[in-house]
Parts: sequence; structure tokens; C-alpha cells
Amino acid sequence: MLEHEGDPYAPRFSEAHRQPAQAAGFQLSVVRVKRPEDFERAFAEMSRGKAEALIVPQMSLFVRNEKMVADGAIKARLPLYSTGQFTRAGGLPSFNSDVLENYRRAAVMVDKIFKGMKPADIPVEEPERFKLVINLRTAKALGITILQSLLIRADEVIE
Repeated sequence: MLEHEGDPYAPRFSEAHRQPAQAAGFQLSVVRVKRPEDFERAFAEMSRGKAEALIVPQMSLFVRNEKMVADGAIKARLPLYSTGQFTRAGGLPSFNSDVLENYRRAAVMVDKIFKGMKPADIPVEEPERFKLVINLRTAKALGITILQSLLIRADEVIE
């Protein structure tokens, strides 16, 4: 997992993924970067450590450099999992709620607060829809075959 050193949320994000990874039989390794110039070193470190896949959180450093991150993952032969935008840039799969819809719902909540509603009185909402995006171009570059049954279920397939 890439972690943006200096982002106060980064350690909590990594820890939130450690237990599920272990429960699934995987070891979660974290590679920290401070700036885009660190990506090459990070991918080399992952290759030396025989990483088998890469999770990239939606943090500003990575979002601003999504193509560089996706290209680095392909070069290191690492399937990249993140949000749909990373999948469109070269990641392999994503299964997430619609980020834009989440922002729209947040705007509705902010509007309620501006109109006088107490934040504690606003019910917590969960996403209603999740989107599966698969990048076949990346799968082919990595020599991975995606099952037809999965492709049929995908909301978006990038060819």
C-alpha cells in the first residue's frame, strides 16, 4: 500500500486495511512517499519485496499524480486497486461508491446545516450504489485474464 507521509489520515487508512488483509491471508506492507519524485523508489521497493498487488488511497498526492502512479504500477507489474479514476488511468479494478454522488449528498447535508439543522440531527447515509470498473488494457499488459462472468457484471469496462 502506498502511504502519503505527512497526511494525517494516512496511518489510520493503512491500519483500517491491515486486519481485513490479514483475515484474507495477505500481508499488508506500507511504502511511504512524500512527493512524486519518491514514486520510482517506492515501486522498486515493492518489486524487491515481491509485492503482488497495490492499494492506493484517494489522497491528494496520489490523485494529483494518478497517471504516474498507474504507470509505475504497470511497470512494476502490480495490479493497482483504487477508485474508478485510478482504474481509468491504468489501475486494474475498482469497486467503490460513486465519489461524485457522495459529494452531491454532502452538499445536501451542508445545505441543511446552513438552513439551521443541527449536524447531530442529520441521519448518517450510506452509499446506495457501488460501481465496478475493470481496465482490460491493464489486465492484458499484466498478463491477467478477467473472467467473462465478472466482465458482464462490470458497470464499466475499459478496453
